[in-house]
This record gives sequence, C-alpha cells and structure tokens, in this order.
Amino acid sequence: MGNPNNPTGVYLSRSEVGRLAAALSPGILVLDEAYRSFVEAPWWSLRLAPNVAVVRSLTKEYALPGLRLGYLVAARHIVERAGGQQPSWSVSAPAQDAAIACLGEDGWLEESLALVRAAKDDLVGLLRAAGFKVQAGAANFILVRVGDAARTRRQLLERGIAVRDCTSFGLPQYIRVGVRTPPECQLLVGAMAEARR
Repeated sequence: MGNPNNPTGVYLSRSEVGRLAAALSPGILVLDEAYRSFVEAPWWSLRLAPNVAVVRSLTKEYALPGLRLGYLVAARHIVERAGGQQPSWSVSAPAQDAAIACLGEDGWLEESLALVRAAKDDLVGLLRAAGFKVQAGAANFILVRVGDAARTRRQLLERGIAVRDCTSFGLPQYIRVGVRTPPECQLLVGAMAEARR
C-alpha cells in the first residue's frame, strides 16, 4: 500500500495504517513510502507493528530516475523471507555509488524539498485559477480532473508534455501531473487550457 498513495497523493494517518495492519494480522502489510519525503509532517512508520514491512526508495527524493535503489525495514523474519526472494546483485554498483553520493550531500534534500513544495503550491494555484479541479495530496505530484484523461494526455504529448493518464488506476477522468520548475508548470497549464477548448 502506497503512503502517500499514487496517484492521489493521499497520506493516511498512523492510526489508519495501524488499523489496516491489525485487520491483516497475521498477514503482512507492505507500506510503500517512496514519496514519504515529500510529506510536510510525516509520522514515524518504522516499527509500527510486527506485521508491517516498510519499503522506501531514494530514487524519488534524490531525482535518480532509472536507478533501482531502495530498502526494506521490517521484523527479522520478514526481512529473512524477503531476502530469500532477492536476486543476486539486486543493487547495481552505479546505484550504490549514487546512494553514497546522495547521502553525503548535507542540506541538499531539505533545499530541494522546499523548492518542490513551493513549485507545487504555485502549480495548484495556476490550475485552479484556470478552472481545473485539483487534488493536491501530500506527494510531489497532483491529480487533475480533465474529463477524458486519454485524450488530454495525447493532446499534451503533441505539445511535448508528458503526464500520466490515470485510467489504469480506475480514474479515467484524471491525469497525474508531476511538479516541475515554475516555467515548465506555466507551460503545462497553458497547454492544458488550450487542450480543454
């Protein structure tokens, strides 16, 4: 289960996740926190319950697309079972080097997250001012109601802009938009307004 969820950005509280874990017990709840760093005030999820396995990724927060770089935090028996399913060399040498370099950049993540949050606020404001219904969520992307997601995606691709058609998530009227630089966000909103006409 993603927390925050993809594509909605909904971030469940500790008590909500705890109730889900209790309902699943003795089964395992895998809590995917790939977008957790973008949450302004995240709660401490590690050691939530003995049947909760938390997976995290460095690739989102450090902008490392294409690298597989993540980790699992769970009770020893869960880690041992997962390790038994893990292929040899599951993390490449370039990914390991990237992780070490990223973790050595003191202050970079906080500065980057502040820029993303400011750009997200601006993008949400621009989209709402243009008449779009927006679900901002807690992550570094937003959900926008456009009517026909597939058509909107095609129209934006014709302008060189890629967005996620959320039909595969059961949301055929929505696209997911990643937060970009302010000029790119302005370009996106303009293109979306034109596509809607």
